[in-house]
Amino acid sequence: MTNGDHVATAMRMRALLHGHLVSRALTVVARLGIVELLTDGPLTAAELASRTGVDPASLRRLLGALAVFEVFDDLGDDKFGVTPLGATLHPECPGSTLPTALLLAQDFGEIWHDLAETVRDGGDAIQRRFGVGLFEHLQQNLELHDAFDRSQARGMELEAAEIFEYVRFDAGGTVVDIGGGDGSLLAEFLTRQPGRRGVLLDVPATADRALANLEKAGVADQAERSSRATSSRSGLSAERCTCCAMGEFNRSLQHRAAVVSVAAPRRPRPGSSSRGSCGVGY
Repeated sequence: MTNGDHVATAMRMRALLHGHLVSRALTVVARLGIVELLTDGPLTAAELASRTGVDPASLRRLLGALAVFEVFDDLGDDKFGVTPLGATLHPECPGSTLPTALLLAQDFGEIWHDLAETVRDGGDAIQRRFGVGLFEHLQQNLELHDAFDRSQARGMELEAAEIFEYVRFDAGGTVVDIGGGDGSLLAEFLTRQPGRRGVLLDVPATADRALANLEKAGVADQAERSSRATSSRSGLSAERCTCCAMGEFNRSLQHRAAVVSVAAPRRPRPGSSSRGSCGVGY
């Protein structure tokens, strides 16, 4: 490795080490609604501070730091605009990242401070910090629960097309969406395959909220909701269902998905491309 290569590699590692600081900065501007305020065009840091009730000098430094990461445009004369990257934090942007930022601004961001202890003892960070498991904690904190569901749904907007392009499903049978959240993925699946049946399995409160999305998509008559508390009485079995683990199941959340029908091997992912403008003034 040449000296130039070593420097580049070390700089890359430094960027990774500072990644959590960038994340915290993004959660702050998300909570302040900075991107929404820049929808109609650039504003000065003083104007933004006045509208959000924060310190102008501190906000100016925050926006300047995020401009280095191409989230905002530093236009000079104290004025800032939002870039295409930053515009993904707008609530109306397709696949908006705002719900994820608001989720990480709350408990989901804080529990990462316990990572070292979790690695040492293999314990559950959420249980350790809050005294209950993940889903119990969500049910006790409605704002957090809403942010969690919205983050999952927005992420699925970005991933659904790729899932259905690269994964084949066996014909016939019933598809069970385990940990199906607000029903977005199951609704998309049933819309694409009108002859199929689907079951959404999740905690009771979440499964109930999924009904609105299934009805909105016009597929409620093809779907059944089932909670984890009642799933043993739902009559589901491997013999009756084509059960496919849909979505991304994070081990830290202790999801366990049994795949009865194995999807075809995934083809190599093509190069990424722009998803288009979010309609925010740059």
